[in-house]
Amino acid sequence: MKKNWLFWLAIVILVVGIALIIYYLCLGFSKGIFGNDYALEQLKNDLGSFISGTVGILFTITATIFLFITFKEQRKQFDLSKIAQEQSRFETTYFNLLSMLDDVRGNVNKNIVQYFANPNISTLRDYYGLMKEYYEIYPINKNKVNFTAIMDELLVNSLPTEKERAEGCISDFFDSFISERDFNVGYFFRYIYNTINFVVMERGNVLNENGNNDVQRYLNILQAQLSNEELSLIFYDALSSWGRDKHGAKKFHSLLDTYQFLENIDERFLLNKNHHVFYPKTLFKFLNRDEKSSKMK
Repeated sequence: MKKNWLFWLAIVILVVGIALIIYYLCLGFSKGIFGNDYALEQLKNDLGSFISGTVGILFTITATIFLFITFKEQRKQFDLSKIAQEQSRFETTYFNLLSMLDDVRGNVNKNIVQYFANPNISTLRDYYGLMKEYYEIYPINKNKVNFTAIMDELLVNSLPTEKERAEGCISDFFDSFISERDFNVGYFFRYIYNTINFVVMERGNVLNENGNNDVQRYLNILQAQLSNEELSLIFYDALSSWGRDKHGAKKFHSLLDTYQFLENIDERFLLNKNHHVFYPKTLFKFLNRDEKSSKMK
């Protein structure tokens, strides 16, 4: 809009300048107009200087406006080129990270095979099965008499203190599970965290032509490459002490919840459906209308 306004202003000034030139030429060489008028005699005798002192200024202004428009357009093209280069650099790195995900998964699976030495336990999906079994025996083995009741009574509208207690319990559960069955799978969780964090840091403040950022689109690509079992393991890892940063903050959990990374997880792969309460911002696809409304309040 601003460029169009300046462009038409320059055109108007140019037209006025040309009209003044034509007027002065006609006036200066019209035999019937001069008579004895002193001013017209001066115009006739010094027509070039008169025109340059008036029309020349208008042409200078016009040229300056066009030059400003040209520089502004070049700057815009430069900025667009820079944005395109930044996006290309980001996408190259990001898709390289995605291409390495299978290698990371493969290395973790090798660790599981090596540590467990059981042909039936060889992948992250099997490791999820171990977590599910441990969830059933955890209250008994660890003498957590209220554990099951706390999980079953957890609701969206539960008191904050009740939710905090339940989250603390599930954090202790996962910490205990990892301590007893640590097959060096943390490598996988750290890789997912750093990939998500990379996207957010690089693209979180970059807006597209629609005024939105592309973080969600890129994260959806990553999410689509993860199984329900892997999403479930990520779900609980982010709640545990293993999901905290060096300052004790639950940054992994915050990223997952803010960008609803786990929204497509199948409820059957949660250890308890009520655990969705631990992610208050995430509108899981399996929630009914009332449950989603309660979360949005």
